[in-house]
Amino acid sequence: MSNNNPKNLWDLLNNKVNRPINKDAVQDIAKNVSPNVQHDSEKMRQLVRQLSSVLGIKLTSEKEADILKYLKENKFTGIDSINKLLKK
Repeated sequence: MSNNNPKNLWDLLNNKVNRPINKDAVQDIAKNVSPNVQHDSEKMRQLVRQLSSVLGIKLTSEKEADILKYLKENKFTGIDSINKLLKK
């Protein structure tokens, strides 16, 4: 597996944080996501904070704002969308 060509979401996230991630914790967060979340800024902010906490990624307020802006402006298309976001 190459860092530039992850096979799935777990590979992508593991490569980004350079350690194993807790799949169950990420899946628990994902269970609470609905299509309406993208239109609710506060729920999106909460989701980003939960995921960053589970992944052990510290976000500055500027980085959080960038992520929220990206999520609001870009349609989610799967792993490619996540990969682009993580590279920002």
